[in-house]
Amino acid sequence: PHCVVAAGERQAPRCFATFPAAIAAATGGRVTDAPASAAVAVRDPAFTAALEAPTTLAAVVVGIEYADINYGGATLSMTAPGRCDYSMDVDYRFASMPYGWNDRISSFRSYSNCAQQLFRGTSYTGGALTNIVSSMSYVGSTANDQASSVTFN
Repeated sequence: PHCVVAAGERQAPRCFATFPAAIAAATGGRVTDAPASAAVAVRDPAFTAALEAPTTLAAVVVGIEYADINYGGATLSMTAPGRCDYSMDVDYRFASMPYGWNDRISSFRSYSNCAQQLFRGTSYTGGALTNIVSSMSYVGSTANDQASSVTFN
């Protein structure tokens, strides 16, 4: 499945049968023509431009987490109230991964001017698993399927 969760939500993610349906939900219906394959979408400049386009909507996609390496498998689209700023402080926090996503991330791509960092434990404990970066096609053997919380800078 392809799921969507908003920063600050403490409920189960909304999940969809297809990646385009999840992206449509994550963007409030603004992006309805996402590629069928999440692995194709991450490399599609038109898809990136659509996610990065200015919007007046209450939420933007700040990152998409992938269950498999090379942006494959199930996805978790993470949304927040706005784009990240240009400072290195933390703009958005996900203190725990939603149901079905704890210890599952193998790759990720950030959007909306954000970079992200994965942490081993909930509430950013247990040490950082990755540097603060915008994209990783593979998080590496020590971080693979180990993330329990995420920050977006």
